[in-house]
Amino acid sequence: MSSHTPGPWASCLLTVCGVPATFHITASPKGSTDPICFSPALSPRKASEIAANGRLIAAAPELLHQLHMVLPYIEQLRDDENNLRASQRTYKDGVLAKLASDTLTLIRQVEGAK
Repeated sequence: MSSHTPGPWASCLLTVCGVPATFHITASPKGSTDPICFSPALSPRKASEIAANGRLIAAAPELLHQLHMVLPYIEQLRDDENNLRASQRTYKDGVLAKLASDTLTLIRQVEGAK
């Protein structure tokens, strides 16, 4: 398992004159004075993009958890599909194998495995 800060995380949007300018991520849904990470100060990006980036990063622990949850089902579908004759298969050849492989690769990448 990865050694990241446990979730849930929250994105705390910081504004300058009422306009979103940057964000930081905390390990508390209510925010915290101990951020996990920051976006660049006064980013040149659009306010909506800054807010969306913060939400995406804040969702990372839950996204990783969901990858762990769905991988066994994808692998089971792949194995079941491989046991069927070609005429009985629902998915194109290799689709489930690639999905299982890509999901496992992503989990390993996020967790720092080689």
